[in-house]
Amino acid sequence: MGEVSPKEFDNSLRRVFLIIIELFERIIQALEKNEINDPSLCKEIHATDLIVDKFVDYCARILNRSVGIIPERKKQLIFSSLFILELIGDEFKYIAKHLATSKKPLKECIELAKLTQEQFEMYYKLYYKFDRELAIKFGEMDYKVYKQHFKTKENLKGECRSIAKHVMMISKFMLALVEL
Repeated sequence: MGEVSPKEFDNSLRRVFLIIIELFERIIQALEKNEINDPSLCKEIHATDLIVDKFVDYCARILNRSVGIIPERKKQLIFSSLFILELIGDEFKYIAKHLATSKKPLKECIELAKLTQEQFEMYYKLYYKFDRELAIKFGEMDYKVYKQHFKTKENLKGECRSIAKHVMMISKFMLALVEL
């Protein structure tokens, strides 16, 4: 990734999406398998987030140095999208920290995390190929995520409540991405 190649922009951006999907899968797996109170999970997620950061930075360098490949009017939107994707990656570090410090099982968070993962995968598809029906489904899914969050919010305590807040931040970031 040392050489800045405009041809690599799409591959690098797609890699950012795939790594975030991988982060979702790893967090959900940790919740399902009750991987709590384990600092190695925190280190693993942090290392994966650093990879997201590197790809985002690489994409930003390509945007800064390329002329004529990507229309200037779209660059600001892409920069904003890259920044928000990096923020989504950061939320996984915070979730992993809560998993690593928890003393109790956190299974109440699984359904919300799965819904948010499904929502992210919808956004990923929308980014590369806009589909009106899928955009409508995204809006419905956003409502479903919020409904699930408020349904379980009253019963959540401690680390699970904190994890739910970070998952909701990811959902809010995705809504901002769709609005872009």
